[in-house]
Amino acid sequence: DTGLSAFDLVFARAVGQGIFVLLGLLYFRVQKWFGEGDMRFWVIIRGILGGFGFCSYFATIALLPIGDAIALASLYPIVTCIVARIALKEPLTCVKVIAILLSTAGAFLVAQPSFLFAAKSNEAADTANPYAWVGYITAISGSIIGGCLFVIMRKARRAHLFQLLWSWVCGSVVVSLILANTLYSMSLPSTKGWLYIIGMCGLGTLGHFMMNYAGRLAPAGPSALLRSSDVLFAYMWEFFVFGQA
Repeated sequence: DTGLSAFDLVFARAVGQGIFVLLGLLYFRVQKWFGEGDMRFWVIIRGILGGFGFCSYFATIALLPIGDAIALASLYPIVTCIVARIALKEPLTCVKVIAILLSTAGAFLVAQPSFLFAAKSNEAADTANPYAWVGYITAISGSIIGGCLFVIMRKARRAHLFQLLWSWVCGSVVVSLILANTLYSMSLPSTKGWLYIIGMCGLGTLGHFMMNYAGRLAPAGPSALLRSSDVLFAYMWEFFVFGQA
């Protein structure tokens, strides 16, 4: 527990990642940090939607039982494949459809959301958040935004990697600042919370770097499907590190 709200965490993560991204922009001597030419539109849109999507994801985790949050957040490959078919003309093959269905079903079985599993439903009822309905809205909206982001990154494939990352940093800082000060009062983390935040910024930056790098080069549909494997890795971390099944 860091003692911070979901939007405080997004702000901390964005600022922490911003330091690394800023160093990258200076090292590679990137001239126009928000893209140039016809790429600028996609770079800026990536940052705005990325900020809203990230805030939606953190809010979902904070408001819903973890199983419900993970299951609903894992729906974005469906959105990606549909939008990629329309916007990028990527083929929607039988193999891809089967992969989407299997990955989604696997995510639901691993997460065991309370709205499908009776045992989990009884547990969730005891600790239900009165604003859980907001969590379901942020979960669905976050999945839609997350699904579109892979298509946007593909559209911005000629932009510099650090331009995409910087756009996300700026978008996340602005959106999280507005939401944190509108819905909550921003606060400082506990002493122990700083360690978690440093770890989150370091690992999160590395993961975000790889996702944006792959998103520019690989087809949007397969990228989103591979990205959804985070459900499996999250479950493995939960089991081996925290001893929870």
